Amino acid sequence: MKDMTRINDSKKVITTAIYFGACWGIVEAVLGFIIHSIPMIPGMAGFIMFPIGFYFMNRALKTSGTLWGISGTAVVASGIKLLDLFLPGLPAIYTINPAICILIESVAVIGTYYIFVRDTEKERHVGFAYIVSSSAAWRMTFILYSIILGILSISTEFIRQGSAHIVQFLLLGTLIDVVLITMYTRTRYFNSGLSKGIRPLHASIVLIAAITIKYFFIIL
Repeated sequence: MKDMTRINDSKKVITTAIYFGACWGIVEAVLGFIIHSIPMIPGMAGFIMFPIGFYFMNRALKTSGTLWGISGTAVVASGIKLLDLFLPGLPAIYTINPAICILIESVAVIGTYYIFVRDTEKERHVGFAYIVSSSAAWRMTFILYSIILGILSISTEFIRQGSAHIVQFLLLGTLIDVVLITMYTRTRYFNSGLSKGIRPLHASIVLIAAITIKYFFIIL
């Protein structure tokens, strides 16, 4: 009986991760294409991508009931992002960095959730601390990651933009993250999981859709 329960729990986590990871991949692909195709505010992608990821990771958490839902969702979304490696003429680091960012975001969210939330009874009281720390943690980790890349001469693009840009990325980026996330975390929809779980068929359909959309943008 315990083995069956463990199998069912694992199946639920995997299905949830595929579903929300694919949804994240779809939104990231569409918005990313729009942002990079239309002249907008410089760095716009960096200001809105974390709130999107935070949304899907936490929906996965609420649906699966475990932090494995967050990490699995990020792995799927990161894998979908890596399909950009097939884009002709695009340096690999331009794809690998965003994919790693997604994984960094998941580590930050899991770490801060464990520190500030842990159980649903506390969540409503420390939600703001959870949001702020998640955003700040992933941004600080990304800055450290970028510094390491610069030291290793792998990529210096982020660091070469100067200290003012780095401070803006950390402070202004965190502020925008907090505002956007706070707005949607107050909705009833966000604070409810999919109690019946997600069917493997539905997860498969969304995953196929995500890969198809990615392929469409590659050949576009």
